[in-house]
Amino acid sequence: MALGLLAAGVLCALRAVNHWVRCERAMRRGEDLPVTRFPTLLSLVVAVVAVRHGVVVLFGWGGSR
Repeated sequence: MALGLLAAGVLCALRAVNHWVRCERAMRRGEDLPVTRFPTLLSLVVAVVAVRHGVVVLFGWGGSR
């Protein structure tokens, strides 16, 4: 789980830098700022993971040990 969180953090940081560079470039050129769907995607992924973990906590692991 820690590696997954680490990978998600790296992805968010890289995506943020990329978006920042694109916004800076658009502002210098006097263009419209670029649109990004990443915050929506990120919030959906976090919601799905939270619901999944909630189900695991409420109903157990679901597997036999």
